[in-house]
Amino acid sequence: MSTNNNRPLKSFRDMKCIWMDSGLVNYKLCDKDFNCDACEFDRVFRNIAAKTEAKNIPQHNNADIVDKLVKRIENVNYDNKLIYLRNQLVMKNLFGNAYYIGINPMLLYLLDDYRDVHEFHSNEIKKNQIVLTFEGGWGFKQFVSPINFLIIEKVNSLDFKTNQWYAIILFNPSDNEDYIMDHGEWEHEKHKMIEKINGYSMNQPSIGVTMADGGSEVGFFHQYIGRREYNKLLNMFFI
Repeated sequence: MSTNNNRPLKSFRDMKCIWMDSGLVNYKLCDKDFNCDACEFDRVFRNIAAKTEAKNIPQHNNADIVDKLVKRIENVNYDNKLIYLRNQLVMKNLFGNAYYIGINPMLLYLLDDYRDVHEFHSNEIKKNQIVLTFEGGWGFKQFVSPINFLIIEKVNSLDFKTNQWYAIILFNPSDNEDYIMDHGEWEHEKHKMIEKINGYSMNQPSIGVTMADGGSEVGFFHQYIGRREYNKLLNMFFI
C-alpha cells in the first residue's frame, strides 16, 4: 500500500463522514480522523436530527383532555322531556306508566375508559338497589336506583358509548318526588362539574401523579388526574 510520511493513504471510502456514509448528507469527508466528539459539524447535525425526530413524534397536550371533556359537558342541555333522577339516572315517558330508563349524558362523558358494565340479575328493581356497575382501570362505579321499577325490555347491549338508554320499564310515580332532580339542581350540578374539571387544568398535576397509574402515555382524564382524584370527583356527583 502507498504511504505518505509512513502513514497509509486513505481511500475515498475511508474518508467519508459517517453522515455521508449513512446517506443523510450528499457529500462530507471527515477531517477530524473520526473524532466525532471534537467535530462541530457532527454536533450541529445531531441537534438538527434530534429536533426533526421530536417533531415527528405525536404530541399529546394533557390540557386538551380537559378542554374536550368540558366542551362535551357544556354542550349537554337540560331536556324538559326527561326526568332526571337522583344518582344520575334519567327517564323518558313513552305512554302511561312505561318509561325509558338510562344514564345522565353528563355522567357518561365523565365515565371515561370503562371496559365492563355489569347489570343486576333480576328485572324487578327495588329502591336503593344497584342497577348497573361500570368498571375500568380507575376502579368501579355503581348506579343505585332511587325508585322501584320493573324492566320489561332491555334496549341496550350495555354499549353506553352510543346509547344512553338501558331499558323500557314500568314505573308508578308517587306524590313524593324527592327522587327527581329539578332544573335548577341539574344546572347547579352541571356548573359544579365544569368548574371542578376546569380546576384540574389550572392546577395541573405533577408528572408523578399523572403517571401514577402505570407510567403509560396519558390518553384519558382519569390518567391525567390520577385514580384517587378521579374517584373523588365521581363521588361528588353520585348521591
